[in-house]
Amino acid sequence: MDMLYSSLPEVNDTYDDVSVVSDICIRPKGRLQDKGEIHTLVAAGVQPKNIGSLTCSMKYKSTNISVFIFATGSVKLAMGIPDDINNSLTHAETSDVDNILDQHLLKIIKAICKLFDISYMNNSFKKHIVNGQINLRFEDNSIEHLIKYMKTKKPRFMKLMEPDFNGKGRRYTIKAYLSTKRNIALSRFGTGQTWGNKSATEVFQCFNKIL
Repeated sequence: MDMLYSSLPEVNDTYDDVSVVSDICIRPKGRLQDKGEIHTLVAAGVQPKNIGSLTCSMKYKSTNISVFIFATGSVKLAMGIPDDINNSLTHAETSDVDNILDQHLLKIIKAICKLFDISYMNNSFKKHIVNGQINLRFEDNSIEHLIKYMKTKKPRFMKLMEPDFNGKGRRYTIKAYLSTKRNIALSRFGTGQTWGNKSATEVFQCFNKIL
């Protein structure tokens, strides 16, 4: 218990341009919808074996990062692309995109491990899923325009799922599948998110399908 409490970073702790900007929160195993500030829950007697994940907000320079560290050892990062990395990608060959982003992710992961005092033995990591977001900034935000726009892209996809006006989740969104697992959801505002990719290259391939 004392080791768990003492090894966690505090707000403003920084390593290699990565800073902690929020308190650490924990989620109990099997109850991901619940979370609480770790100092409060540890003081209340929560045992480490009952912790499913740790979460906090960080920054790399001016870029926000949401960090989730799971009891299994997996790490989930939700973050944008910093200006310096984006500039590198702008001038990069397609074959170099994954390497540029992987080196950046490795830097972030190493900093997180250092801040959380986690042993990190390998100079690499395994990506499981890479998601991405895009904004086409439609001038016409009508659902009719979205449907018309995506129908012109239909031959590029395995399947299109049009908005479900009777449901709650996809009333103003079209979901387009490249495969059973890879898909992109595009809203009437032009904002989209892609899921199920294994690399940054696959993310950009997905985006190119709707451009």
